[in-house]
Amino acid sequence: MVNFEVLISLFCVLLGAIHYLPLASAEDCNEAQSNKHILHNCCNGPVYSLELYKDVCAEYMPEGIPKVSPCLHECVYNASNILIGDQMNLDNVEVMLEKLLSKDSVFHEVSINAFRECSKNIDEMKKLLKRRPSPNPGMEQCSALPLMMSICCQRYMTSHCPESKWKATEKCEKARQCEITMNNRG
Repeated sequence: MVNFEVLISLFCVLLGAIHYLPLASAEDCNEAQSNKHILHNCCNGPVYSLELYKDVCAEYMPEGIPKVSPCLHECVYNASNILIGDQMNLDNVEVMLEKLLSKDSVFHEVSINAFRECSKNIDEMKKLLKRRPSPNPGMEQCSALPLMMSICCQRYMTSHCPESKWKATEKCEKARQCEITMNNRG
């Protein structure tokens, strides 16, 4: 059985050596990877209200906070025309972000960059989706690609958090170093 924590730690160390980044120790990366919420709690990120899409995507938005589901993300991406087939339309991404964020938000440019960078990984994401198990009979099948794009964008924005929104604690800095190192593949 493969020990993924050891592999992740080794991966952090190797990428740090290859790219000459000031890398946290393998133990630090292992610790950061074991707590998925460290980075999220280090960046006071934007809150996107999907209420704009309530008319179109209401069936995927339960009362209160919308649940995170492939169908909701697919619906929002389709309503915004940001993912056409498997190609990102970055002009439409900017239009969508202008609706969700004010243009002067410190996260506006980071969000656009997140979509730009993550769209470069669509082919890799599609390969991962081919390994996804088929849904149970009778369940609605939605593409998980938009959800994977959203997760990628969230990770990018968190690891590139504007300094004014970043908690500069030692634990946060180590977690960000590991995240940047893990994402800097090549």
